[in-house]
Amino acid sequence: MAGSTRRALVQIHLWLGIGLGLYIVMMSVTGSAIVARRELTWYWLPDAIAAAGRTPLDDAQLRERALAAMPGYELTALSRPPPPRRPPFSRNAPRYPPGSVAAPAEITFERAGERTIQRFDPFTGRHLGELLPAPYRAFLVLVELHDNLLGGTTGRLVNGIAALATTSLLVTGLIIWWPASVRLWPANLWIRRGAPGRLQLRQLHNVLGIWPWLLLLLWAVSGVYLAFPGPFESLKEWLYPLDSPRAATGDEVLAWFVNLHFGRFGGSGVRTAWIVLGLVPAALFVTGAMMWWYSVLQPALRRAGGRGR
Repeated sequence: MAGSTRRALVQIHLWLGIGLGLYIVMMSVTGSAIVARRELTWYWLPDAIAAAGRTPLDDAQLRERALAAMPGYELTALSRPPPPRRPPFSRNAPRYPPGSVAAPAEITFERAGERTIQRFDPFTGRHLGELLPAPYRAFLVLVELHDNLLGGTTGRLVNGIAALATTSLLVTGLIIWWPASVRLWPANLWIRRGAPGRLQLRQLHNVLGIWPWLLLLLWAVSGVYLAFPGPFESLKEWLYPLDSPRAATGDEVLAWFVNLHFGRFGGSGVRTAWIVLGLVPAALFVTGAMMWWYSVLQPALRRAGGRGR
């Protein structure tokens, strides 16, 4: 690669990284949190209560205890959801034996125009808290931030443009990293012990970017798809025409595209990996910003200070 081309790509990569930095950190952190949504929801909203050998309260008893826990409210509805089928952490977990668990009762209260749904133990009447507690509602805002930047259709559009820019950031990063000779690859794949601190910082940035590069690219490109599905749908119909016997394959491919984005396969092990690796983009921004500080900003400040004396 010509030196001028490489320098141009370095500048493109640098300014894309600076411009997208806070966005990437936000998407990295919120994305990891969203992948952990099932576990967090289970923590906030436990859905299984031991039922074996226990007799549930009748509706009158449950109403009485619920009203005692919510003084000043009027009880307007009581429902008993069906028991959960299996623990929430893995779709491959064994099912609960019949009659072994029950779901919390959900009771609706009203007061002065305010409506709230609370959960109660159907066997003891113990108050288990709000159906949608504050942490869960805050988490829903986090999901909307990740999906649409809290801006609805306009936010989704901005998200798609930023995902395109992030794709360019990843492509330029790979081209810059790509060694001129195969014999240099080992040195570009690891952090060398004993190297100077700034060199180790650059190596750390390279390692964080190159090992999960395909996954990072998948997240960026699938982010483009989630914002701009039209071109992907057109490509799907071109590859798998609607009148083709393989038309359903295209839908399956796009569905897997989304499943890969959110780690919706393989159970808790994959989700754990996605949660941890989802923080890599934030780490890349931090290491990139530190490299920029040491190589560009700090020398510029020293030169400016020298001219001022």
